[in-house]
Amino acid sequence: MFTVYNLFKFLHIVAVILWVGGVFTVGILNARIARTSERSAMAALGQQSAVFVRTLIGPAAGTALVAGLVMIVDGGIEFTTLWVLWGLIALVLSMFLGSGPIRRAGEELAHRSSIPESDGARVAALRNRLRSLNAVNLVIIFSAVWAMVFKPTL
Repeated sequence: MFTVYNLFKFLHIVAVILWVGGVFTVGILNARIARTSERSAMAALGQQSAVFVRTLIGPAAGTALVAGLVMIVDGGIEFTTLWVLWGLIALVLSMFLGSGPIRRAGEELAHRSSIPESDGARVAALRNRLRSLNAVNLVIIFSAVWAMVFKPTL
C-alpha cells in the first residue's frame, strides 16, 4: 500500500544503507591503506574520501534525517520516544564527527602524506587517530541501527 509514511520509510532505509555502507567502506579503505605506509596512496585516498563524503555520505545522512523526521510527524510518533531520541542523537554525533574531527584528520593526513619529507611519526599518529575516529563513528551508527530495529523503551 502506498502511503507517505511508506515512501519516506523506503527513502530512510535506502539513505541509511548508503550512509552506513559509505562510512564503513571509507573506514576499511583507510585502515588498509594505512597499513601499507604508501604515502601516495594515502594522499590519493584522503582526497577521494573527501569527495565521497561530500557526494554520498553527507547527502545520505541528511536524507536519512529528513525522511526520519517526516516519518515521525506522519506516523504520530513522539520525539521523546527513547529509540527516536537515540537515532537523532546518533545521527547528530556521526555528522559532527564526520564533518569535524574525521574530516580534519583526513585532510591533514592527505596533505602530510603528499609531502615526502613530512614527519613520519605525525603521519602515523594521524592514521591511528583516523582509524579510531572511524571506529567510534561506526559504533555510534550501528547503535542507531540497533535502536531503530529493536525500538527500546524505558
